[in-house]
Amino acid sequence: MTTSYHGPFTIDVDSLGYPYKKREDYPLEYRKNGIDKLIEPLILGHLWYSDKAIGEFVKKFETSHPTTLFAFTGDHYSRRYFNSKPNLYESSSVPFILYGKNIKKGLLKTQKVGNHLDIFPTIFEMISPVGTPYYSFGKSLSLDNNQSFSYGYRRVINPNETIKISKKGMTVWDKNHTYFKSNRDLDLELKRLKDEYINRMGISWDITQKGYLSK
Repeated sequence: MTTSYHGPFTIDVDSLGYPYKKREDYPLEYRKNGIDKLIEPLILGHLWYSDKAIGEFVKKFETSHPTTLFAFTGDHYSRRYFNSKPNLYESSSVPFILYGKNIKKGLLKTQKVGNHLDIFPTIFEMISPVGTPYYSFGKSLSLDNNQSFSYGYRRVINPNETIKISKKGMTVWDKNHTYFKSNRDLDLELKRLKDEYINRMGISWDITQKGYLSK
């Protein structure tokens, strides 16, 4: 989204209106949730500033370009969280926000899963004539496109589960906040997902090394 929420955190956020000078200034709700112990005021201030800067940019730009489609995302999941024990989903997720004149609630399924590869086809299908051909490893996140699983770095996700892949095996987190480890050799479905993950990573590596014309 912006580079502001990265070290060395040198923006004078106090002069820009940031209200929390010290941890004791945090709202009671923050302190009850332990946020005051997790994120120090200066760092939270830079997150506040990022949000403020994006909002001001959109407000100013859409005044002169009212038909603009805004798309916001992050390049990786967060390294700081608003709870002391983030679950596997929270520690793996990246935001994707679409905003514009014709972006209405319900345009995309709220339980849709995807990754960065899906952003281009999603936007392309929104702004291009129906049936316009294009090439992409991703799939549109539109209502008419059902996608059960999505893949990221050491992650496989569906609407109900987040799966972490490592050399030691696979860790699964579900919506019931249940963790369990699986022997990948015994669970055929998880083995299939890992094989697909390896294939996708292999294709990415091959394209990076040899380009799209490799056979």
